[in-house]
Amino acid sequence: LSRGLGDVYKRQEDYFEELAGLYLPKNSWHKIPEERKKSADYYVEVDEAVFLFELKSGLLGLGAKQQVPDVGQIDIFYNRNIKEAYEQLKASEQEYKGEKPVIKVFLLYESMTNTQMIVGSLPEIFEQDPRCYIMTIDDLEMLLATYKKDKSRFDDVVKALVENKRGGNDYKSVLEILLSLIHILTLPT
Repeated sequence: LSRGLGDVYKRQEDYFEELAGLYLPKNSWHKIPEERKKSADYYVEVDEAVFLFELKSGLLGLGAKQQVPDVGQIDIFYNRNIKEAYEQLKASEQEYKGEKPVIKVFLLYESMTNTQMIVGSLPEIFEQDPRCYIMTIDDLEMLLATYKKDKSRFDDVVKALVENKRGGNDYKSVLEILLSLIHILTLPT
């Protein structure tokens, strides 16, 4: 089983690199070398910020996805995937020596429509760290496609992520920001 998960992780890395190679300039993204210290997997530097990505291959159990979810399965998922990954993201943020704001991202490969469930269940991370987000691989692909097709809109998304206050005008996901900007830009005048 652990070999199988290793294969899944390798495919995730390959897919991340394929997306980054397709949508971003080569010098803007890098795999963080694996050393003894735990760290994020990748960083992407854009004009206004640095993104740190921690790729997560853990799957939320079927019982956690039911209309009445199994809270025990959700807790196991959070502890194994999110809390540990957060420490890796924080360590990488502390290593960063530049001046740009750092946006920390848990990148989930499982298609998940309700990332808010995770955000709401871990206030010790997401309320205390307003530049920490959960993104699915689909969200990442939309974000990177926006970078390539509409850099101005991408810059607006990055600005919203950086300035997130998690208060009255709070954003909990990158997808939410993308959709709100599309909505704002397509309203009739």
